Parts: sequence; C-alpha cells; structure tokens
Amino acid sequence: MIKDRGLMKEVMTSRSLHEEKNVQDLIMNDKEYVKELTSQSSKMLKYMLFLLVYTIAVILVYDDVLIKVINSPAFKANDIYRFVVYVIYFEALFGISFIMSRRVFRMGNVNKVAPNSYKITEKGVVGNGFPAVTIHGSHLANAEIRVDPQNKYVEIIPSEASKKSVPYTVRLYSNDVNRVKELLERVKKISLKRGT
Repeated sequence: MIKDRGLMKEVMTSRSLHEEKNVQDLIMNDKEYVKELTSQSSKMLKYMLFLLVYTIAVILVYDDVLIKVINSPAFKANDIYRFVVYVIYFEALFGISFIMSRRVFRMGNVNKVAPNSYKITEKGVVGNGFPAVTIHGSHLANAEIRVDPQNKYVEIIPSEASKKSVPYTVRLYSNDVNRVKELLERVKKISLKRGT
C-alpha cells in the first residue's frame, strides 16, 4: 500500500501532457457502458432493499422470538440452554451476513470504470470525479491499450500482474482518441525503458 501511495503521488505531481475536463456527454452516448452501469446500479439497489428487510427481520426475531424463548421457564432455569440458543442465533446471523457480503463483493466487482475528467501526465493517468482513478506508468507498461473510435474511448486493460493495483479496465473518453492513445503509448514506452 505504501508503494502504491508513492506511485500515485508521483503520477499526480508530474507534468501534465493532456487533460479532458468533462467527458460526461461522451460517456452517456456510449449506450453499452450506460447499460452496464444501469444493470450494476439496479443490483446494488436490490441488495440495499434486501439488507433493509434482513435488518427488520433480525430486530423482530430478536424481540419477538429470542427474548421470549430465553425468558420462558424452561430456559430460565438452565443457563446452558440459554447459552446454546444465543450461540445458535448469533452463528446463524454470522452465516447469513457472510453469504450476503460475498454476494455484495461479486455485485460490486466493477469491470470497467470511466472517470468524468482526467489528465495524462508523464508518469501515468489521474482520473478525477467519480470514480477517482490513478494509474502509474509501471501499470501501463504491460497493459493492453485499445481504441474504440465509434464510442470515442481508449480502453486500458491491465495485465494480470497489475490487477492488484488496477483491478478494473479503465475507459478514457475523448473526442481525440488517437491523441490519447499516442500519449498513453509514450508513457508506456518511458516506463518500459526505466524498467519500472
């Protein structure tokens, strides 16, 4: 993490080569990307509704069922039974929470991001707004760079070795995709020469 923070700072403080201020209109014109974002948003909304129902169910079960069972004469007399009921209840909560968190991780596993504004520096790419993205030249060195002139974006696909630092594909939208690609290739070559 410390190394990645150092690389991020290096990218942000180096000289700017190209900047795109607001590419929101270009992003919105890419129907495929908008469809992916909408799908992901609806999945997250469903999860949030499920989480709300789950929280209400936990409160109701605790108040209306567990407390009544624990306070019944059969369980009041025996502390071991009460302890076992509590353990079963909290283990069930843990199991359900674990399953839910794994599902959320899969849902939240973003494949592609497109910053609303970004700049290409001598050391990499800095994307501002939502989502904020920083890609150092060392991560660009082995990345694949693709151009889609029809939808006006350059896509940076990280290598397997870089996936820990850059776990998603980054789309840089621009009206001049050839210039963006040329600058990314230049940063990539510099990084390869330096061996970073």
